[in-house]
Amino acid sequence: TAALSSRTAMAALLRWLWFRLGAPSKKAGMAPRVQRLLRHAAPSKESPWPDLPPELLGLVLLRTPSHSDRVHLRAVCCSWRSSVQLQPPPPLLPWFAFRDGTFLSLSDGTVRRLPVPGYHDVSYRVSTGSMFFLVHRHGHQEGRWCSLMNPFSGEITPLPINPDHLDLRNLRDIRKVVPGRVVAVLTRTKRNSKNVTVFAGGPQGTMTMEWAPPVNSHAADIATFRGKLYVLTAERDHQPELHVLDVGDEGIRSVQCIPGTPRDDGEVYQFYYYLVPSGSRLLLVRRIADVEPVGMTRFDVFQAVDLSGGRGRWSRVDTLMEHALFVSQNCSRSVLAGGQSCGGAREDCIYFMSELVGIRNIPQDFLHSGVYNMKEQTVARLPSETSALSVAGLWGPWSRTWLFPPEV
Repeated sequence: TAALSSRTAMAALLRWLWFRLGAPSKKAGMAPRVQRLLRHAAPSKESPWPDLPPELLGLVLLRTPSHSDRVHLRAVCCSWRSSVQLQPPPPLLPWFAFRDGTFLSLSDGTVRRLPVPGYHDVSYRVSTGSMFFLVHRHGHQEGRWCSLMNPFSGEITPLPINPDHLDLRNLRDIRKVVPGRVVAVLTRTKRNSKNVTVFAGGPQGTMTMEWAPPVNSHAADIATFRGKLYVLTAERDHQPELHVLDVGDEGIRSVQCIPGTPRDDGEVYQFYYYLVPSGSRLLLVRRIADVEPVGMTRFDVFQAVDLSGGRGRWSRVDTLMEHALFVSQNCSRSVLAGGQSCGGAREDCIYFMSELVGIRNIPQDFLHSGVYNMKEQTVARLPSETSALSVAGLWGPWSRTWLFPPEV
Protein backbone atom coordinates (compact mmCIF):
# COMPACT_ATOMS: atom_id res chain seq x y z
CA THR A 1 0.00 0.00 0.00
CA ALA A 2 3.02 2.33 0.14
CA ALA A 3 2.66 3.13 -3.57
CA LEU A 4 -0.90 4.28 -2.92
CA SER A 5 -0.18 6.83 -0.21
CA SER A 6 -1.34 10.13 -1.67
CA ARG A 7 -4.62 11.90 -2.08
CA THR A 8 -4.04 11.77 -5.84
CA ALA A 9 -4.11 7.98 -5.70
CA MET A 10 -7.16 8.11 -3.46
CA ALA A 11 -9.00 10.33 -5.91
CA ALA A 12 -8.03 8.02 -8.77
CA LEU A 13 -9.37 5.04 -6.88
CA LEU A 14 -12.64 6.83 -6.16
CA ARG A 15 -13.11 7.72 -9.81
CA TRP A 16 -12.24 4.18 -10.86
CA LEU A 17 -14.79 2.80 -8.43
CA TRP A 18 -17.35 5.29 -9.69
CA PHE A 19 -17.12 3.96 -13.26
CA ARG A 20 -16.23 0.34 -12.38
CA LEU A 21 -19.19 -0.22 -10.04
CA GLY A 22 -21.58 2.11 -11.77
CA ALA A 23 -22.40 5.62 -10.66
CA PRO A 24 -24.91 5.47 -7.79
CA SER A 25 -28.28 6.90 -8.66
CA LYS A 26 -29.31 10.29 -7.31
CA LYS A 27 -32.58 8.68 -6.32
CA ALA A 28 -30.71 6.63 -3.75
CA GLY A 29 -29.04 9.77 -2.42
CA MET A 30 -25.56 8.34 -2.89
CA ALA A 31 -24.20 10.49 -5.74
CA PRO A 32 -23.82 13.72 -3.67
CA ARG A 33 -22.12 11.78 -0.88
CA VAL A 34 -19.57 10.25 -3.24
CA GLN A 35 -18.97 13.63 -4.86
CA ARG A 36 -18.19 15.14 -1.43
CA LEU A 37 -15.75 12.30 -0.80
CA LEU A 38 -14.12 12.95 -4.16
CA ARG A 39 -13.55 16.60 -3.17
CA HIS A 40 -12.17 15.44 0.18
CA ALA A 41 -9.65 13.29 -1.69
CA ALA A 42 -8.43 16.13 -3.92
CA PRO A 43 -4.64 16.02 -4.50
CA SER A 44 -3.78 18.94 -2.24
CA LYS A 45 -1.22 17.28 -0.01
CA GLU A 46 0.21 13.95 0.96
CA SER A 47 -2.04 11.76 3.09
CA PRO A 48 -1.72 8.15 4.24
CA TRP A 49 -3.76 5.63 2.31
CA PRO A 50 -5.55 4.41 5.48
CA ASP A 51 -7.08 7.90 5.78
CA LEU A 52 -9.65 7.01 3.14
CA PRO A 53 -12.98 8.02 4.75
CA PRO A 54 -14.73 5.07 6.44
CA GLU A 55 -18.03 6.26 4.97
CA LEU A 56 -16.65 5.69 1.49
CA LEU A 57 -15.62 2.13 2.34
CA GLY A 58 -19.20 1.41 3.40
CA LEU A 59 -20.52 2.77 0.09
CA VAL A 60 -17.97 0.75 -1.88
CA LEU A 61 -18.91 -2.45 -0.06
CA LEU A 62 -22.58 -1.85 -0.78
CA ARG A 63 -21.70 -1.65 -4.49
CA THR A 64 -19.39 -4.68 -4.46
CA PRO A 65 -21.31 -7.91 -5.23
CA SER A 66 -18.19 -10.08 -5.33
CA HIS A 67 -17.11 -11.98 -2.23
CA SER A 68 -13.45 -12.05 -3.32
CA ASP A 69 -13.43 -8.27 -3.90
CA ARG A 70 -14.83 -7.73 -0.40
CA VAL A 71 -12.09 -9.93 1.04
CA HIS A 72 -9.38 -8.06 -0.89
CA LEU A 73 -10.70 -4.68 0.22
CA ARG A 74 -10.70 -5.79 3.84
CA ALA A 75 -7.10 -7.02 3.56
CA VAL A 76 -5.61 -3.71 2.35
CA CYS A 77 -4.76 -2.41 5.82
CA CYS A 78 -5.80 -2.50 9.48
CA SER A 79 -7.74 0.76 9.16
CA TRP A 80 -9.89 -0.61 6.33
CA ARG A 81 -10.44 -3.88 8.15
CA SER A 82 -11.58 -2.00 11.28
CA SER A 83 -13.93 0.17 9.23
CA VAL A 84 -15.52 -2.90 7.68
CA GLN A 85 -16.03 -4.44 11.12
CA LEU A 86 -17.71 -1.26 12.37
CA GLN A 87 -20.16 -1.09 9.47
CA PRO A 88 -20.43 -4.63 8.04
CA PRO A 89 -22.31 -4.83 4.73
CA PRO A 90 -25.37 -7.05 4.34
CA PRO A 91 -24.61 -10.68 3.41
CA LEU A 92 -24.19 -11.47 -0.26
CA LEU A 93 -26.32 -14.04 -2.03
CA PRO A 94 -24.94 -17.58 -1.59
CA TRP A 95 -23.38 -19.74 -4.26
CA PHE A 96 -25.41 -22.29 -6.21
CA ALA A 97 -23.51 -25.59 -6.00
CA PHE A 98 -23.98 -27.76 -9.09
CA ARG A 99 -23.71 -31.50 -9.46
CA ASP A 100 -20.35 -31.42 -11.24
CA GLY A 101 -18.56 -29.51 -8.45
CA THR A 102 -18.81 -26.01 -9.93
CA PHE A 103 -20.34 -23.07 -8.07
CA LEU A 104 -22.31 -20.12 -9.44
CA SER A 105 -22.09 -16.88 -7.45
CA LEU A 106 -25.60 -15.44 -7.65
CA SER A 107 -24.34 -11.97 -6.68
CA ASP A 108 -21.99 -11.40 -9.62
CA GLY A 109 -22.85 -14.28 -11.99
CA THR A 110 -19.41 -15.87 -12.08
CA VAL A 111 -18.81 -19.63 -12.17
CA ARG A 112 -16.12 -20.79 -9.77
CA ARG A 113 -14.27 -23.92 -8.72
CA LEU A 114 -13.01 -24.52 -5.21
CA PRO A 115 -10.24 -26.84 -3.98
CA VAL A 116 -12.71 -29.50 -2.85
CA PRO A 117 -11.70 -33.17 -3.21
CA GLY A 118 -13.19 -34.84 -6.27
CA TYR A 119 -15.38 -37.88 -6.67
CA HIS A 120 -12.43 -40.29 -6.72
CA ASP A 121 -11.39 -39.08 -3.26
CA VAL A 122 -14.81 -38.37 -1.70
CA SER A 123 -17.95 -40.48 -2.04
CA TYR A 124 -20.34 -38.05 -0.29
CA ARG A 125 -20.30 -34.25 -0.11
CA VAL A 126 -23.04 -32.41 1.78
CA SER A 127 -23.17 -28.67 2.47
CA THR A 128 -23.76 -27.64 6.08
CA GLY A 129 -23.96 -23.95 5.11
CA SER A 130 -20.42 -22.60 4.83
CA MET A 131 -18.75 -25.99 5.37
CA PHE A 132 -18.83 -29.39 3.65
CA PHE A 133 -19.38 -32.73 5.34
CA LEU A 134 -17.24 -35.23 3.45
CA VAL A 135 -17.06 -39.02 3.44
CA HIS A 136 -13.60 -39.90 2.14
CA ARG A 137 -13.07 -43.06 0.16
CA HIS A 138 -9.59 -43.82 1.47
CA GLY A 139 -6.57 -42.32 3.21
CA HIS A 140 -7.29 -43.63 6.69
CA GLN A 141 -6.13 -46.81 8.38
CA GLU A 142 -9.69 -47.98 8.87
CA GLY A 143 -10.69 -47.15 5.29
CA ARG A 144 -13.45 -44.59 4.80
CA TRP A 145 -13.57 -41.61 7.15
CA CYS A 146 -15.53 -38.38 7.65
CA SER A 147 -14.50 -34.76 7.95
CA LEU A 148 -15.71 -31.17 7.92
CA MET A 149 -14.05 -29.00 5.28
CA ASN A 150 -13.86 -25.25 4.84
CA PRO A 151 -13.98 -25.04 1.02
CA PHE A 152 -12.70 -21.44 1.04
CA SER A 153 -9.54 -22.12 3.07
CA GLY A 154 -9.13 -25.80 2.24
CA GLU A 155 -8.85 -26.71 5.94
CA ILE A 156 -10.10 -30.23 6.75
CA THR A 157 -11.11 -31.30 10.27
CA PRO A 158 -11.43 -35.09 10.77
CA LEU A 159 -14.55 -36.25 12.61
CA PRO A 160 -14.66 -39.29 14.91
CA ILE A 161 -17.47 -40.80 12.86
CA ASN A 162 -17.52 -44.22 11.24
CA PRO A 163 -19.45 -43.88 7.95
CA ASP A 164 -20.22 -47.62 8.01
CA HIS A 165 -22.69 -46.89 10.82
CA LEU A 166 -24.78 -44.88 8.33
CA ASP A 167 -25.47 -47.90 6.11
CA LEU A 168 -24.99 -45.88 2.91
CA ARG A 169 -25.73 -47.49 -0.44
CA ASN A 170 -26.47 -44.67 -2.89
CA LEU A 171 -24.71 -41.42 -3.75
CA ARG A 172 -27.64 -39.40 -2.45
CA ASP A 173 -28.38 -41.41 0.68
CA ILE A 174 -27.23 -38.54 2.91
CA ARG A 175 -30.01 -35.95 2.98
CA LYS A 176 -28.64 -33.50 5.52
CA VAL A 177 -25.91 -33.09 8.14
CA VAL A 178 -26.15 -30.77 11.17
CA PRO A 179 -22.82 -30.33 13.00
CA GLY A 180 -22.48 -28.94 16.50
CA ARG A 181 -22.24 -30.34 20.03
CA VAL A 182 -23.49 -33.53 18.41
CA VAL A 183 -23.42 -34.39 14.71
CA ALA A 184 -26.82 -35.42 13.36
CA VAL A 185 -27.15 -37.10 9.96
CA LEU A 186 -30.42 -37.54 8.07
CA THR A 187 -30.34 -40.34 5.51
CA ARG A 188 -32.72 -41.58 2.86
CA THR A 189 -34.17 -44.90 3.96
CA LYS A 190 -37.47 -46.69 3.84
CA ARG A 191 -40.37 -45.54 5.97
CA ASN A 192 -40.35 -46.39 9.67
CA SER A 193 -36.63 -47.11 9.62
CA LYS A 194 -34.02 -45.37 11.74
CA ASN A 195 -32.92 -42.65 9.36
CA VAL A 196 -31.67 -40.09 11.93
CA THR A 197 -28.23 -40.97 13.27
CA VAL A 198 -26.60 -38.93 16.03
CA PHE A 199 -22.90 -39.04 16.87
CA ALA A 200 -22.09 -37.71 20.34
CA GLY A 201 -18.75 -37.56 22.11
CA GLY A 202 -18.45 -39.02 25.61
CA PRO A 203 -15.90 -40.27 28.13
CA GLN A 204 -15.80 -43.62 26.37
CA GLY A 205 -15.39 -42.12 22.90
CA THR A 206 -17.96 -41.34 20.23
CA MET A 207 -21.39 -42.89 20.74
CA THR A 208 -23.59 -43.75 17.75
CA MET A 209 -27.34 -43.52 18.34
CA GLU A 210 -30.25 -43.98 15.95
CA TRP A 211 -33.77 -42.60 16.03
CA ALA A 212 -36.80 -43.81 14.11
CA PRO A 213 -39.82 -41.62 13.26
CA PRO A 214 -43.35 -42.65 14.29
CA VAL A 215 -45.13 -45.43 12.42
CA ASN A 216 -46.23 -44.57 8.85
CA SER A 217 -44.12 -41.41 8.75
CA HIS A 218 -40.60 -40.46 7.75
CA ALA A 219 -38.09 -37.86 8.89
CA ALA A 220 -38.28 -34.98 6.42
CA ASP A 221 -35.73 -32.53 7.89
CA ILE A 222 -33.53 -31.81 10.91
CA ALA A 223 -32.26 -28.56 12.45
CA THR A 224 -30.73 -27.16 15.62
CA PHE A 225 -32.57 -24.34 17.38
CA ARG A 226 -31.52 -22.77 20.67
CA GLY A 227 -29.11 -25.60 21.35
CA LYS A 228 -31.63 -28.39 20.77
CA LEU A 229 -31.96 -30.86 17.91
CA TYR A 230 -35.35 -30.91 16.20
CA VAL A 231 -36.71 -33.45 13.71
CA LEU A 232 -39.57 -32.78 11.33
CA THR A 233 -41.55 -35.91 10.43
CA ALA A 234 -44.08 -36.11 7.61
CA GLU A 235 -47.00 -38.43 7.04
CA ARG A 236 -49.30 -38.73 4.05
CA ASP A 237 -52.37 -36.44 4.29
CA HIS A 238 -51.14 -34.85 7.53
CA GLN A 239 -49.32 -31.69 8.46
CA PRO A 240 -45.78 -32.48 9.71
CA GLU A 241 -45.00 -33.30 13.32
CA LEU A 242 -42.13 -31.74 15.24
CA HIS A 243 -39.97 -33.66 17.72
CA VAL A 244 -37.09 -32.56 19.92
CA LEU A 245 -34.38 -35.13 20.57
CA ASP A 246 -32.76 -35.32 23.99
CA VAL A 247 -29.39 -36.98 23.49
CA GLY A 248 -27.92 -38.57 26.63
CA ASP A 249 -25.70 -41.40 27.77
CA GLU A 250 -28.66 -43.77 27.69
CA GLY A 251 -29.51 -42.97 24.07
CA ILE A 252 -32.05 -40.70 22.42
CA ARG A 253 -35.31 -39.70 24.05
CA SER A 254 -37.74 -37.90 21.77
CA VAL A 255 -40.52 -35.55 22.81
CA GLN A 256 -43.34 -34.60 20.49
CA CYS A 257 -43.59 -30.81 20.37
CA ILE A 258 -46.22 -30.33 17.66
CA PRO A 259 -48.60 -33.13 16.61
CA GLY A 260 -49.60 -33.74 13.03
CA THR A 261 -53.06 -32.65 11.94
CA PRO A 262 -55.13 -33.90 8.96
CA ARG A 263 -54.50 -32.01 5.74
CA ASP A 264 -57.13 -31.59 3.06
CA ASP A 265 -55.18 -30.64 -0.04
CA GLY A 266 -56.06 -33.52 -2.33
CA GLU A 267 -53.47 -35.50 -4.26
CA VAL A 268 -52.80 -33.04 -7.05
CA TYR A 269 -49.70 -31.55 -5.47
CA GLN A 270 -46.24 -32.62 -4.43
CA PHE A 271 -45.12 -31.37 -1.01
CA TYR A 272 -41.61 -30.55 0.18
CA TYR A 273 -40.86 -29.54 3.77
CA TYR A 274 -37.98 -27.54 5.20
CA LEU A 275 -37.16 -26.70 8.83
CA VAL A 276 -35.38 -23.31 9.08
CA PRO A 277 -34.29 -21.42 12.22
CA SER A 278 -34.72 -17.69 11.59
CA GLY A 279 -33.71 -15.31 14.37
CA SER A 280 -35.89 -16.07 17.39
CA ARG A 281 -38.28 -18.25 15.37
CA LEU A 282 -38.26 -21.85 14.16
CA LEU A 283 -39.99 -21.89 10.78
CA LEU A 284 -41.60 -24.66 8.76
CA VAL A 285 -41.51 -23.96 5.02
CA ARG A 286 -43.90 -25.97 2.88
CA ARG A 287 -43.40 -25.97 -0.86
CA ILE A 288 -46.46 -26.93 -2.90
CA ALA A 289 -45.85 -27.91 -6.51
CA ASP A 290 -47.79 -29.55 -9.30
CA VAL A 291 -46.79 -33.11 -10.04
CA GLU A 292 -45.60 -31.94 -13.46
CA PRO A 293 -42.04 -30.54 -13.40
CA VAL A 294 -43.01 -27.20 -14.95
CA GLY A 295 -46.15 -26.73 -12.88
CA MET A 296 -47.14 -24.12 -10.33
CA THR A 297 -45.04 -23.56 -7.23
CA ARG A 298 -46.02 -21.70 -4.08
CA PHE A 299 -44.93 -21.66 -0.47
CA ASP A 300 -46.53 -21.55 2.96
CA VAL A 301 -44.53 -20.56 6.04
CA PHE A 302 -45.43 -21.51 9.61
CA GLN A 303 -43.86 -20.70 12.97
CA ALA A 304 -43.49 -23.25 15.76
CA VAL A 305 -45.07 -21.71 18.87
CA ASP A 306 -45.54 -22.84 22.49
CA LEU A 307 -42.77 -25.42 22.18
CA SER A 308 -41.93 -25.44 25.89
CA GLY A 309 -45.47 -26.06 27.12
CA GLY A 310 -45.97 -29.41 25.40
CA ARG A 311 -48.93 -28.02 23.46
CA GLY A 312 -47.10 -26.67 20.45
CA ARG A 313 -48.75 -25.71 17.20
CA TRP A 314 -47.99 -24.28 13.78
CA SER A 315 -48.94 -20.63 13.28
CA ARG A 316 -48.98 -19.24 9.73
CA VAL A 317 -46.76 -16.20 9.12
CA ASP A 318 -46.83 -13.68 6.27
CA THR A 319 -43.50 -11.94 6.83
CA LEU A 320 -39.92 -13.06 7.35
CA MET A 321 -39.13 -9.98 9.48
CA GLU A 322 -36.39 -8.42 7.31
CA HIS A 323 -35.00 -11.83 6.36
CA ALA A 324 -34.92 -14.08 3.31
CA LEU A 325 -34.88 -17.88 3.27
CA PHE A 326 -32.77 -20.24 1.18
CA VAL A 327 -34.13 -23.78 1.15
CA SER A 328 -32.89 -27.09 -0.26
CA GLN A 329 -32.85 -30.67 0.93
CA ASN A 330 -29.14 -30.49 1.81
CA CYS A 331 -29.02 -27.05 3.38
CA SER A 332 -31.51 -24.35 4.41
CA ARG A 333 -30.71 -21.01 6.00
CA SER A 334 -32.22 -17.66 6.93
CA VAL A 335 -30.20 -14.52 6.10
CA LEU A 336 -30.67 -10.83 6.74
CA ALA A 337 -32.07 -9.19 3.61
CA GLY A 338 -29.91 -6.51 2.05
CA GLY A 339 -31.50 -5.75 -1.30
CA GLN A 340 -30.77 -7.35 -4.66
CA SER A 341 -29.20 -4.13 -6.00
CA CYS A 342 -26.20 -4.53 -3.66
CA GLY A 343 -25.77 -8.27 -4.14
CA GLY A 344 -27.94 -9.24 -1.19
CA ALA A 345 -31.20 -11.11 -0.75
CA ARG A 346 -34.65 -9.57 -1.09
CA GLU A 347 -36.81 -9.29 1.99
CA ASP A 348 -39.74 -11.74 2.39
CA CYS A 349 -38.46 -13.94 -0.45
CA ILE A 350 -37.79 -17.68 -0.49
CA TYR A 351 -34.96 -18.85 -2.74
CA PHE A 352 -35.46 -22.49 -3.68
CA MET A 353 -33.74 -25.19 -5.69
CA SER A 354 -35.14 -27.70 -8.10
CA GLU A 355 -35.96 -30.96 -6.31
CA LEU A 356 -36.44 -32.82 -9.59
CA VAL A 357 -34.71 -36.16 -9.91
CA GLY A 358 -33.20 -37.36 -13.16
CA ILE A 359 -32.44 -34.04 -14.85
CA ARG A 360 -28.94 -34.43 -16.20
CA ASN A 361 -27.85 -30.95 -17.19
CA ILE A 362 -26.98 -27.92 -15.15
CA PRO A 363 -29.03 -25.29 -17.01
CA GLN A 364 -32.20 -27.28 -16.30
CA ASP A 365 -31.26 -27.57 -12.62
CA PHE A 366 -30.91 -23.82 -12.51
CA LEU A 367 -33.99 -22.93 -14.55
CA HIS A 368 -36.26 -25.09 -12.41
CA SER A 369 -35.08 -23.19 -9.34
CA GLY A 370 -36.33 -19.74 -8.45
CA VAL A 371 -37.38 -17.02 -6.01
CA TYR A 372 -40.83 -16.92 -4.40
CA ASN A 373 -42.07 -13.51 -3.25
CA MET A 374 -44.33 -14.00 -0.23
CA LYS A 375 -45.99 -10.58 -0.56
CA GLU A 376 -46.75 -10.77 -4.27
CA GLN A 377 -47.09 -14.59 -4.38
CA THR A 378 -45.05 -14.72 -7.57
CA VAL A 379 -42.11 -16.83 -8.74
CA ALA A 380 -39.12 -15.38 -10.59
CA ARG A 381 -35.84 -16.80 -11.82
CA LEU A 382 -32.76 -16.74 -9.65
CA PRO A 383 -30.90 -13.41 -10.00
CA SER A 384 -28.00 -14.39 -12.24
CA GLU A 385 -27.07 -14.58 -15.90
CA THR A 386 -27.86 -18.08 -17.16
CA SER A 387 -25.33 -17.60 -19.97
CA ALA A 388 -22.61 -18.21 -17.39
CA LEU A 389 -23.84 -21.77 -17.04
CA SER A 390 -22.34 -22.77 -20.39
CA VAL A 391 -18.96 -22.79 -18.63
CA ALA A 392 -20.11 -25.53 -16.28
CA GLY A 393 -19.97 -29.20 -17.10
CA LEU A 394 -22.82 -31.65 -17.37
CA TRP A 395 -24.16 -34.15 -14.87
CA GLY A 396 -22.04 -35.06 -11.85
CA PRO A 397 -22.27 -37.12 -8.66
CA TRP A 398 -23.02 -34.29 -6.19
CA SER A 399 -26.33 -32.89 -5.03
CA ARG A 400 -27.55 -29.37 -5.74
CA THR A 401 -27.19 -27.22 -2.66
CA TRP A 402 -26.40 -23.76 -1.29
CA LEU A 403 -22.94 -22.70 -0.18
CA PHE A 404 -22.61 -19.53 1.93
CA PRO A 405 -19.23 -17.75 1.76
CA PRO A 406 -18.02 -16.47 5.14
CA GLU A 407 -19.17 -12.95 5.90
CA VAL A 408 -16.61 -10.19 5.45
